[in-house]
Amino acid sequence: MKGFALQAYGWLYEQLLANQGALLMNNDNGRSGTPTEIGFSDEEGKSVFEWVERMIEDDTFANYGTNSDNMVSGFMSGDVAMFLQSSASVKNVVENAPFEVGVAFLPYPENKDRNGVVIGGASLWMVDGKPESEQMAAWDFMKFLQTPEVQAQWHVGTGYFAINPAAYDEDVVVEAYETMPQLKVTVDQLQATTSNYATQGAIMDMIPEARRITETALETVYNGGAVDDAYQSVVDQINAAIEQANRARGE
Repeated sequence: MKGFALQAYGWLYEQLLANQGALLMNNDNGRSGTPTEIGFSDEEGKSVFEWVERMIEDDTFANYGTNSDNMVSGFMSGDVAMFLQSSASVKNVVENAPFEVGVAFLPYPENKDRNGVVIGGASLWMVDGKPESEQMAAWDFMKFLQTPEVQAQWHVGTGYFAINPAAYDEDVVVEAYETMPQLKVTVDQLQATTSNYATQGAIMDMIPEARRITETALETVYNGGAVDDAYQSVVDQINAAIEQANRARGE
């Protein structure tokens, strides 16, 4: 059994940066101005790659690349002891694992303070340009989805966070935490998060590209590539992507 698996996923890399208080991009993660380059230091950005390298050297790292399904299957079958994944995985894993599953806060470097996590997940949109009756019906549906009762059912049924804080006081949630306390760990982590530019996440139109760049670099290290080279490729390519995006907008 290997000790740990980290899916090569740019979103998880961003979480590990934020938890140590690091910005993905400068100008306060794009919140006080359009980013012009990365915001993390070499120490912060390289720490994730070096962490993986140490585990590989110790023969404790399980390489599943970008495939989260294989990673979860590896955990279920006892091939790997721990893995990092979205809170949305909690209920499915806890219910289906043939053993008792523990859930914990995200790790962070020993020389850093824990900052917390960046909220994520799907979004709900209402489009413009529709008849008023359709827009009002859509708005009523959106309000219904955000009620404490519905959000409580959503949370305990999936593991996703409830976007309405009042949902956590609903009986269905309280009872679920008694039978499956693992669900509460991710909520506790979110509520204990320090609100700052790092944990608010970055705003920039090329972030999907930045994630692909990071994933390629992580896979390079997973397969024995040099950390310094992989990390520098992340810095150079993300900076180039930011520059290109700004140039395309005439900035």
